[in-house]
Amino acid sequence: MQISVNVLGRRGPEATSACLAHLRGRLPEDVHIRLLDDGSHDGTREAVAAAFPTVEIVRLPYENGFAGAHNRGLCRAFAALDDAVLLLSVDSRPVAGFLPPLLEVMKMRPRAAFVSPKILLARDPGRLWYAGGVIDWWRGHAAQRGAGTADDGRFDRPETTDFATAAAMLVRRQAFDRAGPMDESYVSHLHDVDWSVRAREVGMEVHYQPRSRVLYDAPGAGVNDAWSALPTTDRALHRSRLRLVANHGRWYHWPSVAPRVAADATTTAVRGWRQREVAAPGAKPGPTPPNPEA
Repeated sequence: MQISVNVLGRRGPEATSACLAHLRGRLPEDVHIRLLDDGSHDGTREAVAAAFPTVEIVRLPYENGFAGAHNRGLCRAFAALDDAVLLLSVDSRPVAGFLPPLLEVMKMRPRAAFVSPKILLARDPGRLWYAGGVIDWWRGHAAQRGAGTADDGRFDRPETTDFATAAAMLVRRQAFDRAGPMDESYVSHLHDVDWSVRAREVGMEVHYQPRSRVLYDAPGAGVNDAWSALPTTDRALHRSRLRLVANHGRWYHWPSVAPRVAADATTTAVRGWRQREVAAPGAKPGPTPPNPEA
């Protein structure tokens, strides 16, 4: 199979360079790497061009967002006749030997659309970040299985799963052809979940391969993530949850989902208000001090 890697660089030149440096020696020499530069103006392009001359920089002239940038990168990869493309977050750090087990799934399972590895917390490699995905349609919630728990062998069996994660996801060309690109209307959450559901709807499979391992070091990815794949931190997530159920759920899910999403949105708003109060207690400003130079 002809394979390439698309890295989405969205966190500045330091994080992007660290990811690309980590990939050196962990990929076969014939695997082509692309950096998807999503309209950056922070020196990322220049830093990568200087330090990694063999990396192709796909310059997107304006910010396309997560799904939009990946869609354009995938179009470029498949136009180059790649059979599969590994989508990789700039915060992901693959462990040596991670690629062959993913390719094994693609070769052994012709209907496999996507396959994701076991993902561990970089700051605590004994704990999981992703070990397969579970969608609860009654709650409109997508959760990473085992997130925040100890990697004690419970999730060491390769199997199909509800969704793959774009933090590290091998994508087969036929999945792009049959299920289409990522849905860019999700704005900032659940693109990969929606995409996985659409792939399964057209008769393809989504796989989890624990023999492939990746460390994940995104800001906020900690051992207290518990079971939440997508912590409820903003209104965009709640809108995406409703969109996911509207697109793929059943009519009988709505009486359960709508109140839950409304309650979660209220909880998020209250939590944010309390955090702001703790950070800046509501004390009235005191009198203006006299100007000693007056």
